[in-house]
Amino acid sequence: MNERSHDRGLSIVGPFILIGLGIVLLLQQLNMIQWSLWEIAFRLWPLIIIAVGADILIARRSFIGAVASLLVVLGLLIGGIYLMGNSPAAAGEKLSSEEVAYDLGDAASGDIRLSMDAGKMALGALSADSKNVIAGTIRQSPREEVNSRHNFSGTKVNVNIWSDWPKNYLFNAEIDHTWNLALTGRIPLDLDLTLGAGEIVADLTGLTVTSVNVKIGAGRLLLTLPENADMDVEISIGAGSAEIMLPDGTAYRIDCTTGVGNCELPNGSGFWGQDYTSPEYSSADEKIDMEVNVGVGEAKIVR
Repeated sequence: MNERSHDRGLSIVGPFILIGLGIVLLLQQLNMIQWSLWEIAFRLWPLIIIAVGADILIARRSFIGAVASLLVVLGLLIGGIYLMGNSPAAAGEKLSSEEVAYDLGDAASGDIRLSMDAGKMALGALSADSKNVIAGTIRQSPREEVNSRHNFSGTKVNVNIWSDWPKNYLFNAEIDHTWNLALTGRIPLDLDLTLGAGEIVADLTGLTVTSVNVKIGAGRLLLTLPENADMDVEISIGAGSAEIMLPDGTAYRIDCTTGVGNCELPNGSGFWGQDYTSPEYSSADEKIDMEVNVGVGEAKIVR
């Protein structure tokens, strides 16, 4: 029994994550790479699956197999980072800027859907006299395709903007890949925001919003909700953080859950999550129903 226990290999998944994290942080400190951890995780996350497979098939059978498997997976990590640095964007290709503006028409409500693979999405409010439902600037990578639809369904205006990245193109953080858009406050809007990796900064002050649905694979959310709001809010983040500012004078019910991390609500903080309902919620005419789910990370919801 003792001889078998000596021959049995070790799990490589934990060491791979720790060593890989150390390698990335070291390269950042040496100014050899400029990408954030979120951007690297978004592009190279399949290596974790490879590490798990190598752990099951090889590493657990012997100590030598564990060491060999760990070296192979770390080699793939270094190779992946090298290929990211030699993507077309690193060769000097520049982003193009595209101004977008879609007419509000006679719409009484709107449905806005924005889906971005990687980068930063910034949202604000248009001026009160603007005749657009959405307007702003989209900066895109050299071979990225940004598609959009703008149509009317009865009295509702629908806008859908989404990006498609070439399968052989890797995101480069040196590119200012930002969508800077503003929305109308003249009609109630349903917002659906999706981001693979990066950051969403959405200041909805001055807007009339009936629902907000945010999905982020890896990254950060900064969300400011509008005053006099009666809305449903649903936030889902795989790995990262969310900071949500609640408006004054609005009742709310919050259900916050984290797989590994912390939820900070107006009534306190709880590891793995908690829920809270404000005292005036049941009798309020305007209220916010919010559900926040973070896989790994933290959520902070403040007034």
